Amino acid sequence: MAKATIDFKGTKYSYDFVMPEHPTKHNLALAISIAKGKKEGVTKYTGMPKDYNLIMELLSHNGRFVYSNQEDDIKIDYFNDASQRNSEEKPIWNEETQMYERLMWRVGLTQSHTLIIDVDSHDLENLKFVKGCYESILKCKFTVVKTNGGYWLISDNKYGNKDQFVFDHCRVLQPSLKKSEQYDFMSKLYDIDHDSNGRFQKASMDDIKKLCNCRGNFDIMFTLLSIKRERSTIRTSQKRPGDKIEVLNI
Repeated sequence: MAKATIDFKGTKYSYDFVMPEHPTKHNLALAISIAKGKKEGVTKYTGMPKDYNLIMELLSHNGRFVYSNQEDDIKIDYFNDASQRNSEEKPIWNEETQMYERLMWRVGLTQSHTLIIDVDSHDLENLKFVKGCYESILKCKFTVVKTNGGYWLISDNKYGNKDQFVFDHCRVLQPSLKKSEQYDFMSKLYDIDHDSNGRFQKASMDDIKKLCNCRGNFDIMFTLLSIKRERSTIRTSQKRPGDKIEVLNI
């Protein structure tokens, strides 16, 4: 038996459960929520155990697994987890589009120490132009990774703090930007999504481009979100069978 200890609002709760053969966040949450129910005298369910969503949320943020009396964290197979969830997702009818839609789970890598430019086409001349421009602007070398929809340009600079990480992303949008101008520029980026009364109003791409002076064509929103979130996320799982992620020598 394994033991899950979960910190919920400062109080720790422990449950003995059967460790799944191939642990994923989904089947761990299922096993723990069933164990929690048994401890509380609940043995029958219609659908998922009532605490499944709560356990999933806690495991995502502050749950800790203890097994065989060791304090080691268990490694979750996120690719298997996403595949399992995809197979269980039920289609939902969308009245607006008059189509059935199904949520698809993907696996991504989130980090805040490497600058990535997402080029969302396979135009090789544009790729070379963007790469050359930003290697000169940012004083770095980019590794080119080909994806199903375009390319990732991955910088060889490693950032030790988020402020420099964010500043260089600002320079991707506005190459001539000085350090002293960073926060004024960021304020304009944030304000563009609000009207004169401070109400949220999604900016158009044309409005965003007016604040920027980008070199070549790439996914501006990817860079903008990296600035706002102070981190970047790239998808590492397939969208469809046959998807390839390939490092190129360019």
